[in-house]
Order: sequence, then structure tokens, then C-alpha cells
Amino acid sequence: MRKEGGINDSSVRPGPVEGIYEVPEGKALRASVRLRSGRAIAFGVVDNTDRPVPASGVFSTIGRVVWRPDWSDNSAPPERLAEPCLFAGVLNNMFGHNLTTGLGRVWALDHLPKETGLLYVVRMGSPRLLAQLQIRMGKILGCFGVERPVRVVASSVSAPVLYTALDKYGENYLGGASYEFVSWVHGRLRPYITADVESGNRLYVTRANVSRLQGRFACEDRLSENLARSGYKRFAPEEHSLQEQLEAYSRAEKLIFAEGSALHFFAFVKKPVQQVAVIQRREALPPLISRQIHAFDPQPVQFVNSIERVVFPKTLETNRAISILDFQRCKEILRATGFVDDRAEWEFPKAREIEGSVAEGRPGEEFLDEQGWNEWRETVRKEKISRRMARQAGSGA
Repeated sequence: MRKEGGINDSSVRPGPVEGIYEVPEGKALRASVRLRSGRAIAFGVVDNTDRPVPASGVFSTIGRVVWRPDWSDNSAPPERLAEPCLFAGVLNNMFGHNLTTGLGRVWALDHLPKETGLLYVVRMGSPRLLAQLQIRMGKILGCFGVERPVRVVASSVSAPVLYTALDKYGENYLGGASYEFVSWVHGRLRPYITADVESGNRLYVTRANVSRLQGRFACEDRLSENLARSGYKRFAPEEHSLQEQLEAYSRAEKLIFAEGSALHFFAFVKKPVQQVAVIQRREALPPLISRQIHAFDPQPVQFVNSIERVVFPKTLETNRAISILDFQRCKEILRATGFVDDRAEWEFPKAREIEGSVAEGRPGEEFLDEQGWNEWRETVRKEKISRRMARQAGSGA
């Protein structure tokens, strides 16, 4: 866990248990700040003297606080909330991100008044996005038996009492979790964790229902068909409720995942008796996945790197790459590790099929290899700098 500096101030009181802080007339304020990476972060929790309070830091996976707001930038008065609330984290529109940044402080509700709600923030967002995230987080929390009001905001708010709590899981732990948080999750999800694994129950958890514009495998339908011949049922999480997903994961004897956000959810109910494989779509597996998959159950997972090459569309977003698998190598690794048997018959996609699959959702677009994509991004970056300098020169700034 990364350490967060505490602040001694009489306006901030210790909470009912260690790791919780009570902030009378606390405020969650927007502020304008830009990191060296260029990513804009705009949030922080302060007391009634506008000083940052303990246990409210938000951490990135590279080990530093991702916001240091300049509170003098605030101008609009914060919206007043009627009820006390717990600052629960920062969200974006990615399901996996919600699981790794939105749950690590929720343990504190067990020690707070029943009327205490949950406050989440986003850097920016339309009213529609805020409503969608509010509904999504309500459903996620419901899986853990948490039935409290949820508020998602993209503007400054204040509350009669604003609580903060130590973040005990997720990005603050590089995907890991504290012993206390693991115990909290196991207690809340006990019906799934104690459910009997069904002999012969095999699942292939696919990304096929994800937008064609997102990162994915080429020809994943062919991969799914091949695994079906070895008894794996295709399971698309998007077609099921969250409770149905947990039930399916908890009952399966063998699970093969297409690398993706479903792993963040499965990790909560992973069991020692299960055999789990992850077919990688990135050469370097994100630490939030590789650490979390072992945080709640240490049983090793088989990571299958059968990537032949990766291609990138011309977009600055880093999660849009398409992985082209070596199907023969994938089959051999799964066979050698006991996920498919020696008699498994696979059909391999032809070059034309791969080309067509890559182009799905992006007809007519150009794709680059990693080196070409990095060079293209650097060119775009330099062009942006040149345009900005030209504007500044023209305005006399």
C-alpha cells in the first residue's frame, strides 16, 4: 500500500474506528490542475478551511497522487447535500475501473450512521453519464449487500458531515488488497464463495460483445468455437446480471478468460479448486489484473501469451489495440496445461478472415504496428505543441 500523508487539524475528527475521519462541513471541490502527463485531474476533499483532509487521496498505478488541486481556482459555490456521506472514490465510464477505484473505502459504512450515503466523483461528465454511473455503482454495491444512497457528481459539493476512509483495495494497492478488505469481501460474497464447484462445468468468458472499437482479439468467434469443442460454454458477461455473473463464475470448474475487465469481478469469488487461464491480448499484462487475480485467492493462474502481433488504429487512446493470436500456439499452451485435451480439434482462421476481423468497426482505416503507432503519436504530440505555441505567439502571451 502507498502511504498518504495525514493532516493534523482540529476541524477533522477521528471516526468511530481507526482509518475513518469525520469532516464537519466537509467539501468536495473541483479545481483545475494538469499533470505532466497531460491528463487533467479535477478533484479533492477539503475541510471547512479548504485544507485537504486525510484518507482522501486518489492514487494511480504508477505510485503517485494524481491530483494536487489549487483550491484558489474554485469560483462556483458548492452544491449543498442534505445528508452525511462517505467520499468513496473517483470513477470513469469503464466497468473494470469502477471495480478497482470504487470499492476500497466502502468497508467504512459498517461503522457509520445508517443515513450515510456514498459520494463518487468524475473528472467530467454529462448528466446522462452521471446517472448511468450512479445506477451501475448501485448494482455493483448491491452484490456486496450495500444498500445506501449513491451520488455521482462532476461539480463541487458540501455536506453537513463528510467522511473519508482509508482506501484498502485497488489502485492504491496496485490491484491488491489489505487483509481486512479481503475478509470484508469474503464475508459479503460468502454464498458464492462457498457454493460447490460443478464437475465438468467449463466457461469461456468472451469479449465478443464489447464494442468493435475497443481493444479485442481478431477472430475471437473462431477461438470461441474451438473452445466449445472442448466443452467450454461461451459466456458473455454483458448478457447477464452481475449476480448471474458471480453465480456462473463460482460454479465453474475450469474458466478461460479473454483478458478484460471481467477478471476484476471474477477475482472476488475465485477459489483454490478452480483452474483458471487468461488468454492475453497485451504482451505486458496490466498489474491491476495480474495482482488482483491473486489478491483474494493465491492459487496460480495460467497466463497464455500466444500473441502473434498487435495492430493499432490511428487513435491516441491506448486501449484500442487489436491482438492477432497464433492459434496453434494458443492450443498447445492450453493442451499442455490441462485446459484442452490432446484430441481437441481446432480450426485456424485464414489471412482474409483475420484482415476482415481487424477492420470490423473501422472500415477503411489504417492500422499500424506498435513502432509505427508510437511514431505517429509522437508526431501528433509535436503538432499540438506547435499549434499551441503559434496561438500563444499570435495572442502576444
